[in-house]
Amino acid sequence: MAANTRATSTSTMRAPKNRQFSSRLCRISANEEKMRRLALFDPLTGLANRAHLQQHLAKAFQYPDRRLHLFYLDLNRFKQINDTFGHATGDEVLRVVSNRLAASMTDARLIARLGGDEFVVLHDAINPDRVVLDAERLLTVLSCPIVIDGRRHLIGGSIGFARYPEDCTSSEELLQAADIAMYDAKIRETGLSIYNADMKSRIEARQRISERLALALDEDALSLAFQPFIDLSSDSLIGVEALLRWVDAELGNVPPAEIISIAQEYRLLRRLGRWVVAAACKAIMGWEDKGLAVPFPTSINVAAEQLEDGSILRDITDMCEVYGVRPEQIEIELTESIMLKAPEDARQVVLGLQKLGVKVAIDDFGTGYSSLALLMQFSADKLKIDNSFITDLFADSPSFKIVEATIALAKGLGCIVVAEGIETQTQADILQRLGCGAGQGFFFDRPLPAKIFSERWLKPVAQTEFSPA
Repeated sequence: MAANTRATSTSTMRAPKNRQFSSRLCRISANEEKMRRLALFDPLTGLANRAHLQQHLAKAFQYPDRRLHLFYLDLNRFKQINDTFGHATGDEVLRVVSNRLAASMTDARLIARLGGDEFVVLHDAINPDRVVLDAERLLTVLSCPIVIDGRRHLIGGSIGFARYPEDCTSSEELLQAADIAMYDAKIRETGLSIYNADMKSRIEARQRISERLALALDEDALSLAFQPFIDLSSDSLIGVEALLRWVDAELGNVPPAEIISIAQEYRLLRRLGRWVVAAACKAIMGWEDKGLAVPFPTSINVAAEQLEDGSILRDITDMCEVYGVRPEQIEIELTESIMLKAPEDARQVVLGLQKLGVKVAIDDFGTGYSSLALLMQFSADKLKIDNSFITDLFADSPSFKIVEATIALAKGLGCIVVAEGIETQTQADILQRLGCGAGQGFFFDRPLPAKIFSERWLKPVAQTEFSPA
């Protein structure tokens, strides 16, 4: 009896120890699971992280007959949102995008966030027809507005697609190929790009151009060319546009559109924009120092990023002060697409510029999707009709009707009208009969270096009479 009592007592004493041991094991197991999740999953979105993806690919590549397809996604406007509205908003955007990806790609092998605003969707080999369908589904996910604190954010994205074994021999090469294709989609603004071997050399070439552009900015090796705006009724000079030019010792003549594209891609646009403002102000100062009259504004083209980050306002303010130029001697040209990309952000910057006295022109009008309300919000001083409507301008042509309506619209809004791309006397005559105030194009003159422009078009102060068209 005593022995049984001791046995029961010993068993009773062991029970708490067993429970403590079991509890300790549970805590260890929970900590291990927590560490595993931290090691393999993104804490912000809950998606697999880069390490998890690499482990998954390493296992998949152990099977020689395995075929894989990979989508590489990058968000288009995430940096601007993060910089403008803060990291909390940026984090919420990433969470929403991640949830939408998980909900729309339920048949994927793995969805991972690589870091920043880059994601990967990994599939077993899919039918070629499904590649486009899946890409469209992904682009729809990325293009849907995201509402945070009552504000709608438009993101959009670029997608690269690559295949194993067709495009690569290793998991690293698969990721690199899809990444290269994604950059190709971003550069060409196609939404989706499917990898091919030529893409790598194109990316390397763009990288080289970006290096040369950075050097050109350091060495002040860019230039501006100046093309006149002409009053169609008097043939007098009423304005000038400053156009970017770059002739590189290694690359030769680099087209302006490529310069802007490279600057945007490699984050040189802020430096480039500041250089253009400084060069335009320096040219105006140089002409005036020679006793030449510059009573009209000099136009410079402005990119969406310069409005979104407010740098154009700071640059014009700074450079007008440095070179002694009046703000009303500067005019910014905005395309319709820029107005539509960030109308709320842009409007505040434009209003700030207009308060200084800077003029505003809407460039390439008719090629975008402007609304009357948007035009009125920006209170443009000048409206430039795109040259695509001038090329085929003759009586009863579709272009004729569009140009006629555009001129009437501009006059109703109190804007000066400038027709771009005039190349013949006939075009100039038709535009004048329609009531167009001014023109620009090779018929009057091509873009010229500052010195030649001043010799050909500018007059001493005492000889000048100026009135806008």
